[in-house]
Amino acid sequence: MINADFILAREAQLMYQRAKEFNPVNGNLRHWKGFLPGRGAYAGMKFEIDVYVPYEFPRKPPEVWIRNVKHPNVDAQGKLSMKILESGWRGDFHIYHVVNSFKGLFARASLAPAGAVSPPPATKLGEETVKFKRQSDILEGEVGRLQGLIMNKDEELVRLKARMTVHNVPETGEVRKEEVVQPTAKAETLQMDLESEKIALVDLIENLEEKFREGEIAAVEYTKLYKKYSKELYLIDKKMEEEKG
Repeated sequence: MINADFILAREAQLMYQRAKEFNPVNGNLRHWKGFLPGRGAYAGMKFEIDVYVPYEFPRKPPEVWIRNVKHPNVDAQGKLSMKILESGWRGDFHIYHVVNSFKGLFARASLAPAGAVSPPPATKLGEETVKFKRQSDILEGEVGRLQGLIMNKDEELVRLKARMTVHNVPETGEVRKEEVVQPTAKAETLQMDLESEKIALVDLIENLEEKFREGEIAAVEYTKLYKKYSKELYLIDKKMEEEKG
């Protein structure tokens, strides 16, 4: 069984790398505090957020508290409610996944101070509202499909750029034939192919992490792609070592 101190140390390292707005309170790795900026009418304000890591972590998710604010996902006591903190939690998620998820949430709907004027209460769903919601659901599905296509195109573009890098082909400007690196043997071709794939995978992982930090991709999709790229990168490294041997 993995030692709890080891788990917390690993989580701390990931937090320092990927959620730099947060720090442990008095060195306590079970209590993290950070400040996120407001948006829109509340730009310039800072909102204090506490993340508490339970002793059952990672079997149970962290708790997130944001006091003295108004937000649809924050209850009267200040506890944040999100899918990743409830039914959507998985044991292979990390604390920074939670941080990036609520950063994405607040980027779409900013936190507001407790004294802010609330919008008028919603009326009962009428026929037009139901129709609009149905259309929104269809649109959301289409957006998801298009995002998948864009992701595939992004992968193709990154891999193409990596091959150009390995073969010394500039992305813009004149291409001089004598400067292009052309392998003369099968082993050289394989080695260059492996190098270009490694460059592409490293770039894909960096791009994925940036999208997750900006709230452009959900935690579940991020985790799936991160595992996919990391596994492919491991296999490429292993193959390159075998070829050198």
